[in-house]
Amino acid sequence: MALSDLNFGWPVLLGLVIAGFVGLWVMCARLKYARSKTIRVQRKSRFLSVAERTFFDCLIDELSNKYFVFAKVAIDNVVEPSPNAGTLDIKCISEELKGLDFDFVLCSQHDMSIYGVIELEHSDKNKVTRKGKQRQKLVGRACKSAGLKLFYFDVRQDYKSMDIARLITGKSKQVVASQDQQSPTHESQLTIDSPSHSVVGNIRNCPKCRSEVVTKVSVKGSNIGEKFLMCRKYPYCDYRLSMSEVDEMNIAEQQEGSHKSKTGGYKNWSSG
Repeated sequence: MALSDLNFGWPVLLGLVIAGFVGLWVMCARLKYARSKTIRVQRKSRFLSVAERTFFDCLIDELSNKYFVFAKVAIDNVVEPSPNAGTLDIKCISEELKGLDFDFVLCSQHDMSIYGVIELEHSDKNKVTRKGKQRQKLVGRACKSAGLKLFYFDVRQDYKSMDIARLITGKSKQVVASQDQQSPTHESQLTIDSPSHSVVGNIRNCPKCRSEVVTKVSVKGSNIGEKFLMCRKYPYCDYRLSMSEVDEMNIAEQQEGSHKSKTGGYKNWSSG
């Protein structure tokens, strides 16, 4: 017997249509009710961990006079696909950066331009998970491709012993404050602020290429926080002088001056 041979009649067909509309209305009502209910989420106990909060406070104290400090910023809010990126490239970039964020972002107070980003990492590599290592590599690639300054700091409980401003900007907070009080025409050629380094004041140009010599601070590795002099044309010129070598030069200079004073080399000029 074929289905067309069955004679349900108009009342039966009308009942089926009404039942279909009622079922559809019930489904829509249940969906609307489900969307109106409170989402099953809760507020986190803290936005930053203890170490992150401690470091954030130090960043505010050291850099708030010149930069805005933001925490937990999505990477795709800081970098974007280059103009020559294709559709497939944009899709891959979006997938790779999805759900990732920078620990801290520094923006200039003048025009909100991005100065650099900061990442906290464990000095003990054994504590870094495989996912964490993959994230570090991805963050490094993204910053390198975008020409973005990336600073790494070890996770620790005490950051107050570190000169964070010098490690990030090359100048300590005290030096910046003193320079702001000086006249606008005054320009300091060196960022070193220790009066004991008298030889540093005499080293204005690189002895190899005669370019300007600037002061740098190591921000990564075993020599983190160590100050040294470097040619501004690095890496084209590899001139570099550590502060320990500068101290040795100071001692030699003082000994030489003392020796000349004892022999009367300078005193005889004025007495003649």
